[in-house]
Amino acid sequence: MTGLLVSVRNPAEAIEALAGGADVIDVKEPHRGALGAADPHIWQLVRQALPNEFPLSVALGELSDAGIGDRAAAASEVQYAKVGLAGGLAMRDWQRRWDDVLSKLPPETKRVAVGYADHRAAGAPSLDDVLSAAPAAGCGTLLLDTFAKNQGDLFAHLHTDQLAEFTQQCRDKGIALVLAGSLRLTSIQRALAFAPTLLAVRGAACRGDRTGTVCSALVKQLKERIRMRLEGDLISL
Repeated sequence: MTGLLVSVRNPAEAIEALAGGADVIDVKEPHRGALGAADPHIWQLVRQALPNEFPLSVALGELSDAGIGDRAAAASEVQYAKVGLAGGLAMRDWQRRWDDVLSKLPPETKRVAVGYADHRAAGAPSLDDVLSAAPAAGCGTLLLDTFAKNQGDLFAHLHTDQLAEFTQQCRDKGIALVLAGSLRLTSIQRALAFAPTLLAVRGAACRGDRTGTVCSALVKQLKERIRMRLEGDLISL
């Protein structure tokens, strides 16, 4: 069954996401961009607000961000960490730099690759290049996201057949796929058709836009939509 990841910016939002039934909680700072990193002390406060074994993910920022290596080294007691590759095309050795940052993660923290559907706007490597590089970088999961949050959702950048092909390529490589990219209730049904491991949301779980506040009632609504889709699939069998 597809799970639900909710991105939060502080412990209070984490408690709301947990009450709403989130399966994974991710920490990011939306004012700092698509994959904006919260300060590491916020990660620690969120960790303390959650049950010990509850899966926690953190956004480390973009590869070109200052201090990203230090943040990677500080990601203890975190199950997943991800690094965006915006600006990577301006680096002739982006793969080496990416692997260098990921190598600073604690050994128990799983590496997550990030591909932007609007990679040209992000100046990031293509989805194919990220997927090709992910296994060698030790990434067992790939987050498919959007960089420019004011330019439409995931489906504004990828046609259904393109997403279906990419989904199959991830499966062929044994990489778990997480779908994100400004998904709302209206587009979540489409995303669920690809049976991703997780759907990742921020704005859809907030009052207002993605810079608003996570609300447990909205998280519950998202979980119900996932449940209804699953039950519909089972009935169709």
